[in-house]
Amino acid sequence: MILESGLARGQQFLMNLYGWNIITSNRLYIGDFNDGTTSITGGVANMFMCIQDDQTKPIMGAWRRMPKSEGERNKDRARDEFVVRCRYGFGVQRLDTMGIYVTSATAISN
Repeated sequence: MILESGLARGQQFLMNLYGWNIITSNRLYIGDFNDGTTSITGGVANMFMCIQDDQTKPIMGAWRRMPKSEGERNKDRARDEFVVRCRYGFGVQRLDTMGIYVTSATAISN
């Protein structure tokens, strides 16, 4: 697979390193991390995911209720009004195909 640009605004394809596509993103979590022995302030949570096919993708989206439109005439304002309702969501499905690696520009270990 050849990527020439990112998947959304604020992302950019950098390179392919041993089969890994390196893409920058401005939507990564930045904050404080603590695992009990090490704490990092101002770290970045880098995500690693296997997206080979539908059986390995860690994050999935699903429609619970497909979009349905309804319309009615508003006589007071002399116009037609329409409403579209739906239910959907995104969530983690397979934790074994996803990893988080915290990095920091200032945290140095000896």
